[in-house]
Amino acid sequence: MERHQERQKFYEQHLGQSQTIHSLLSEPIHVHVHMFEPRPTTPLSIWITNGLSENLMDAPTPAGLSVNERRIELLLYTDATKESEFGRAWPLNVLRNVAKVPLDRKTWFNTYLAAPLSKPPAPIVPGSSLTIPFFLPPLYENEAFQAGLTCNDGERVSFLWLDFITTAEFEFLLRNGLQALLSLFNEMGHGPPLNPLRASFV
Repeated sequence: MERHQERQKFYEQHLGQSQTIHSLLSEPIHVHVHMFEPRPTTPLSIWITNGLSENLMDAPTPAGLSVNERRIELLLYTDATKESEFGRAWPLNVLRNVAKVPLDRKTWFNTYLAAPLSKPPAPIVPGSSLTIPFFLPPLYENEAFQAGLTCNDGERVSFLWLDFITTAEFEFLLRNGLQALLSLFNEMGHGPPLNPLRASFV
């Protein structure tokens, strides 16, 4: 539990006081999710895993991932000012579905990776056009958080912002490349929070 506590302390140092803690996975590792209410400067709630980094992700040599990048925790943002028609638990379900993948499939996630989870890609909630996880650096957090956490035993933890894109946006990415997609997002003013009902930009 020591690293769990270290991560929680790090979260509360940078994100505020966690309001609720949910159990996400219990096998083969125990993963919690901390939910942080909005800070004075933002209406965004933050949902972040605690325990996923106990798994050292399998990554092929061509992926170029260092050991420091193979232990990750995921965070996503929701808009605390809007009542979701999908209930309060939908971010937990989204995180659970994504967090299981490196464990079940012995695979890896990295920044700026878009990773379909199924064929055909399934919506994150019924009726959503968002189907494919897209992993980004935690750009909306301070530099110390973006740099990651070094635990007392020397283990490094990196943080990935979990966003989602549509199947059409994924196909745009494959055709035109990462910079074209990021430019499109910038043009459309895209950023957090994760909105399951967001229309496709393509």
